[in-house]
Amino acid sequence: MLPLTEPFKFEVMPSDNELLKGQQIIGEGENEALDYVKNLFCISSYHFVYTVGNPIVIQLTDKNGYLFQFAFLSLVVNNQPKEDRLGGEGYVIEPELCKNKLAKEIVYTFTADDSGNVIPLNDVDVSYKCISTTCQIGTVKKESLEASFPQCVNGFLLARKEGYHPAKYMMSTNLNDETANVILEKYNNFSINVFVIENGKSRPLKSDETVVIDMKNELKDHTVSMIYPTQNGTQLIKGEYLVKLSLFEKGSFVVAGKTVTQCTSVPQSGVLGFLGFMEDKCFDFSTPDLNLEQVFGGGAEFTLNVENGKTINLYLIKTAVPKTVDDLDTAYATAQTAASNAAFKQPEII
Repeated sequence: MLPLTEPFKFEVMPSDNELLKGQQIIGEGENEALDYVKNLFCISSYHFVYTVGNPIVIQLTDKNGYLFQFAFLSLVVNNQPKEDRLGGEGYVIEPELCKNKLAKEIVYTFTADDSGNVIPLNDVDVSYKCISTTCQIGTVKKESLEASFPQCVNGFLLARKEGYHPAKYMMSTNLNDETANVILEKYNNFSINVFVIENGKSRPLKSDETVVIDMKNELKDHTVSMIYPTQNGTQLIKGEYLVKLSLFEKGSFVVAGKTVTQCTSVPQSGVLGFLGFMEDKCFDFSTPDLNLEQVFGGGAEFTLNVENGKTINLYLIKTAVPKTVDDLDTAYATAQTAASNAAFKQPEII
């Protein structure tokens, strides 16, 4: 479920925290290298169930200039339009849990300066997540926020500020007068350069080559994806990243189409859906053969410890252009083990 900002409501199921991930619909699991290439080219299904609520203002003006305006809520629940058949008070967007903020807590937010000294941080937006419900709490001003929270055991305090990595802090609010000290790490801007090692020598990319860059910091839950050279800069926090580089160049590669059945769990219709009961719905997807105009041409996987600097130079190993699935398997395996190749060059932070 994505965060709720009143009076706008936006929820998506299924989701992985705040990430919406498609699922492959062609040949899933048949071949690791082929699965990876198809993911990069978005050959996936994106079947999600949406609940969206947003206010709409109607404004009427007569010839004398008199103005009349009123508002109503446009609402879609589980991909279906919500109709008010009984009248009355209408639909209440705020979750019931968020309406009962009975716990008093104090939140202090900090960051570290360039010398590593911990200093207070203001203008931080604070929310609180209990199971699947997220409630907006307030904004830290003058180094702290004293506010009311919904009561919950082992919920998560979420702290966000532009330019800083979001912080997640486990906090139980069933006892009053608890104090939370939350540290947000500042993003550092880096320029990215990628070089191709071919026949033992390093070179820049050619005009028909692109590189997909994936960087993931598992410990701090930070992921960056970019396409070089269209994107040649990013924001990172300090720590160890698993880096995956995939080189693509112009060519032709055919992915065989097929028909597969995709199932997903969705809320049941009617009252049961609001009570949390789910049901499985399945859909058939048929796709024709797909001719890709870019082919996998090399890559590398390695770890990178990000510290202070301005520029990161990354290197990958060029492989032969695959013409068959077996060739693709070989090229992909070579890319995965590129860091152990004698010709491979370790990344540089300048």
